[in-house]
Amino acid sequence: MQIVIIFKSVTYAQRAERLIAKKGVTANIIKAPFGIKSGSCAYGLRMDERNLSLALSVLKEAGLPYREILAKRPDGMYREVVV
Repeated sequence: MQIVIIFKSVTYAQRAERLIAKKGVTANIIKAPFGIKSGSCAYGLRMDERNLSLALSVLKEAGLPYREILAKRPDGMYREVVV
């Protein structure tokens, strides 16, 4: 399943991508999915759910805040993930 970690700006998403890439996690920066409540400037990191735990620990260690975590359902819609 695909996971998207939403950040308040593209700058935060870029920083997060660089940090988790150093730990071997591949992620793609995307514009926040349409209809997500995070605001018009929000961007996300799309990755495989297997990498979520490692990515979150890297972000926490770096003090890099994120807004929410979404999972893409089989029907293409997104739901919030509570961790």
